Amino acid sequence: MNLLTEDLHTDRQNCSILARIADKATKDDKAYHLIMMNTNQISDRLVHMRQEMNDVKIINARYWAKSPHTALDKSAHAFWQGQLLGIKRELADMMKRCG
Repeated sequence: MNLLTEDLHTDRQNCSILARIADKATKDDKAYHLIMMNTNQISDRLVHMRQEMNDVKIINARYWAKSPHTALDKSAHAFWQGQLLGIKRELADMMKRCG
């Protein structure tokens, strides 16, 4: 399992169950608090991913502003490309499970 998706691993059925509970839940219900907890976890993860993408954007700009690239530069660039692909996969997984 991708390390980035480990804390968000739920299946489509759980998402649809939570959606149905949310339709009936009020702010005093345990169900509402369960949904809000899950929503907060997803929100926190999205904030973290956005920050990571901004960091990669800055690192990428520095990489392309510099020439020639050393072996270490190329290795770091490949690592960050992998990180972005991981974020892309995680977002696709989130959309599949909750969409």
